[in-house]
Amino acid sequence: MSSATTPAWSFTTNGPPRAVLSRSRIPAPPFPPLPHPTEEYILVSVSRAALNPGDLFTTHLVPSFMRSAGATVPGLDLVGTVADVFCPPEMTARFAKGDEVVGLLVFAHILATGRGALAGLVALPARYAVRVPEGRKGRDVAGLLVAGCTAVEMVDGAEAKAGDRVLAVGGSGGVGSMVVQMVREVVGRDGWVVGVCSEGSAGLVRELGCDEVVNYDVHENVAEELAKRYGGQKFDAIVDAVGADMRIYTRCAEYLKPEGVYSSVGVKLGGFGLLNAVSAVWKMQMNALWPRATWLLGTGRTWKATTMMGPGLELMQCVVDMVGAGKLKVVVDSEWPFDQVLEAYDVVMSGKAKGKVIIKVDGGDN
Repeated sequence: MSSATTPAWSFTTNGPPRAVLSRSRIPAPPFPPLPHPTEEYILVSVSRAALNPGDLFTTHLVPSFMRSAGATVPGLDLVGTVADVFCPPEMTARFAKGDEVVGLLVFAHILATGRGALAGLVALPARYAVRVPEGRKGRDVAGLLVAGCTAVEMVDGAEAKAGDRVLAVGGSGGVGSMVVQMVREVVGRDGWVVGVCSEGSAGLVRELGCDEVVNYDVHENVAEELAKRYGGQKFDAIVDAVGADMRIYTRCAEYLKPEGVYSSVGVKLGGFGLLNAVSAVWKMQMNALWPRATWLLGTGRTWKATTMMGPGLELMQCVVDMVGAGKLKVVVDSEWPFDQVLEAYDVVMSGKAKGKVIIKVDGGDN
């Protein structure tokens, strides 16, 4: 048995990252995995990982009996170099040693193996990874897949088209910054994009593609301001990348056309307790089941929610190709060295990050 180890951040009990995560050296993942899998696997030397709000569900809510034995390493997004490849003899390998890849570790994989992205070496099925596009470096796609795939699903769900008027709520966050870019691409020059953001994010949101912004620092009741400004020229679609202010949805009939779609990332949790999670799920179900029943206090508008549990290879490749073609960029709030993961999670938990929070795992510049 190999005695090789790899640096990692891991937890054994539930709670906020600062309370439960610790840095240590853990056994390197066995490679090839045992028993030998029936699909291609790659061993990745991680250069960068990105933190996501989804990591907080893992540390807060997933009970120990649902996790693999021992400590669990969080983290969904990674970028790195292929250190080794296992491929069954009857298959053709997609990857070779030395390939630079971007990967997304789905929750099911982390729960089954206990191995997320916050480690120096990570073994994963090849179907969870895509090559970094030609002419780009790993840093250009760090933090891309979770947010980018979610944004694609949300924008597709909104059913916007060229020339439409679209409202993007939360236009400066990890998902929202990509939503704005994608919506701008869809509606084109003849379309109109309005972003909801803070005073400090207004410049960024305009740079990403918004024609106008609604500043929630100035307008505490954003829904009321939207009704005043846009009641006469309603939006064709609304894409909500936050889900925090339900008034924006409950009053959307005042500024969203009857045939328009309210496409949301979901309902933001009021906290990370089990009751908070149940409450959020209940609200999403009610929004989905009764959106058009005005006599049941519905909005009369279609509501859709996006839950990114496993995007699939085709969608991941689509998002990576957008970066390769120069149609999408990852907005980075901050980069942190590996020994400051706790400080980086503080930024994520604040809800104020402008773009993605990145961890430099190996300390390199690629």
